[in-house]
Amino acid sequence: MPGAAETGAGLGQPVLLDITRLMGRGLRASPTGIDRVEFAYLDHLLARTDIDLGFVEAGDFGLRLLPRSAGLDLRDRTAANWGVTETGPSAAYGRTLRFLGLDAPEATLTEGRRDAVTGAAAWVKRAAGQVAGTLSNNPGRITGGIYINVAHANLTAPALPRWLERSGVRPVFLIHDLIPITHPEYCRPGHDDLHRRRMATVAAHADLVITNSTYTRDVFLAHVAEAGLRSPRTEVALLGIEGQFQSPVGALAEPQPDKPYFVVLGTIEPRKNHLLLLPLWRDMVERLGEAAPRLVLVGRRGWENENIVDYLDRCPALAAYVHEAGGLTDAEVAALMKGAAAVLVPSYVEGFSLPLVEAEALGAPVIASDIAVHREVAGPAARLLSPLDGLGWMRAIEGLARGDRGARLDIEPGVPETMTWPAHFRVLDRYLTQTQG
Repeated sequence: MPGAAETGAGLGQPVLLDITRLMGRGLRASPTGIDRVEFAYLDHLLARTDIDLGFVEAGDFGLRLLPRSAGLDLRDRTAANWGVTETGPSAAYGRTLRFLGLDAPEATLTEGRRDAVTGAAAWVKRAAGQVAGTLSNNPGRITGGIYINVAHANLTAPALPRWLERSGVRPVFLIHDLIPITHPEYCRPGHDDLHRRRMATVAAHADLVITNSTYTRDVFLAHVAEAGLRSPRTEVALLGIEGQFQSPVGALAEPQPDKPYFVVLGTIEPRKNHLLLLPLWRDMVERLGEAAPRLVLVGRRGWENENIVDYLDRCPALAAYVHEAGGLTDAEVAALMKGAAAVLVPSYVEGFSLPLVEAEALGAPVIASDIAVHREVAGPAARLLSPLDGLGWMRAIEGLARGDRGARLDIEPGVPETMTWPAHFRVLDRYLTQTQG
């Protein structure tokens, strides 16, 4: 095992966090939910001075060990690129405000975030020259350590199971969902088989599996039982939300346009059910004209979304009423949520639901699909509707847009303690304490 100069701040328990996914995803300005979780683990483990911390990345020649300094650099560059602590307006936020009919302040973040992307890209190339060792060729190097993988990354790479078998490390995996297996129609072709192989690796090697919800735990355990796989120790730890979504007074004032608007947050892909909303919006535009509410889609375009993109790119009726807003900071997303008539979460299936929890933490009204995980994590004031009930969604949206008294969703700001990062990390920290020595 390398000394403290190469990995952790001290000579405590060896812990390795797999950062392969974040090494690439940190270059993007719009993180996904899984990206955010991996970043939270990176930040949490770097703050611990009682462990000997290193990092794993999958390379062309196997698994490579990166020093603690690489994790520090990755955290800082990723935070800069995502605008984690930024409170000034970006160019993307200015475009969104103008879409809502508001004046936009001068952008202050564009150049800084572009510099962060350039610097991070150069750092990733340099990192290969800062490797402390190739783990797959030296399995005994981390004997007795803990390997943590929270992003479903590398689970089908041949080098990983071989190293796990030979090294004696205790693997900890965080499972976000089994959607490619249970709902393959919403994923890219072949991802059902890919995810089955991922789950087989987890089942075979995990010393601990952490799931982001009771729903995900139940689906995971049902899958391994049906597949005849080993059933590892499994604990539930609900995800936390970032500080910008917990502050009663946001860094940016919430927009207050003349026309009401709604927000959808998430990658534009089939399972998020944008195709429920876009035809409804076209109908409202045709019936209500200028009185129709606006819709802001926060998130980048994903996969298998041709029908959704047709509405966004080829429907002139929606051009002035539906806006795509990518690359926003947490402060900007929080401000948009707080000013919205409601945050809409019509997904067919989720493993957790960060947008729903973030919106409720801000006190924003929420209309969400009536699915198992939303019933688990939503507060009592959220309105849950079937993801197939187009007329129900239209009535709820139009009622909130008009300000009907009976349509209002009064949500007290705040988040349960169980959905904070300190609560989530109690599961991991307890495990690390139990395995010391």
